[in-house]
Amino acid sequence: MRKISRALGLAAIGSIVLLQACTSQEQVALQAAIPAYPEPYRAALQDEFRVLAAREAAQNDHLDAKRFMLRSEAAARAVTISPLPVDAYAIDDAAMRADLEAARARLVLLFDGGRARAPQALALAHASYECWLEEAEEGHQPADIQWCRDRFLAGEAATRLNAGLDADWGVVLSGDGGHVGAITLASKAGGETLLDTAAAAGFVNDGADVRDAAMTARESSAVTSDAMRLMPAAAKMYAVYFPSSAATLDSAARQAIAAAAADAADRPAPDIEILGFADRAGDDRSNYQLSERRVAAVRAALLQAGADEENFLIYARGENAPAVATPDGVAEARNRRVEITVR
Repeated sequence: MRKISRALGLAAIGSIVLLQACTSQEQVALQAAIPAYPEPYRAALQDEFRVLAAREAAQNDHLDAKRFMLRSEAAARAVTISPLPVDAYAIDDAAMRADLEAARARLVLLFDGGRARAPQALALAHASYECWLEEAEEGHQPADIQWCRDRFLAGEAATRLNAGLDADWGVVLSGDGGHVGAITLASKAGGETLLDTAAAAGFVNDGADVRDAAMTARESSAVTSDAMRLMPAAAKMYAVYFPSSAATLDSAARQAIAAAAADAADRPAPDIEILGFADRAGDDRSNYQLSERRVAAVRAALLQAGADEENFLIYARGENAPAVATPDGVAEARNRRVEITVR
């Protein structure tokens, strides 16, 4: 049962009693007689909710028609009308919930600029978001879910375009141990705002406006989830060690190479840097040639493990850049190595 029905359900029941002799279609027509709120955004939102009410009535979903009628009426009155929270609905699909939470977070960020500069588009996005919530909770009409979602995305895109909001924005996320950093957003016209609390968010449009909007931690995480997924994983180095004066691979070396190849396979566009080294037990020239042979051995093993050679960056360093500094002529096992760095 929808959690928000405790607030809206009583009003809906009362309206049903008052209009019990009317069909839902007639109720929609009666509601249309309510004067529009003078603010363009509220007037547009009133119309958008009325469209949804008529659609639900045509599908014989009288309860949801009534709910959208009440939202339309609220838009016409001097009352707060904010996008409903996802928690107000019992949505079992975790992916759908995450999508809706991200959508609401983005919608909230549009209000400062969009309400005045793109009222029609913002109203479409707002009403369609609540339509999407409704259909997602019902969960048995994929076409209707898609219809609402597509309308939301269209309204969102139009709001960004018409209000000049396609610009830089940021969200402050908590780091390891709860550490919170800070972001200063600055516009071309010199306006600035400091975001220095967890979940603080803001955007800079193409003009002088720098806007901030508070979001819950879950909403800030949801709205940044796509960007976080696109961030490359941290680079990781795999060390392959060799016997003295040799370029042969033992089982430990092959395990390290296999791990590097598997890491590269998990990255969408990996770079695989292969650096070969030698210790200082021989002369410079022979050590450089030895490091070349070690690089060649690792390259061949990576190819055998499925790595793509187009991603390779290969260098032989000889006895330069030792892991452990030693005098000339000293053998050191930790310097007889190839470093595979996957990034």
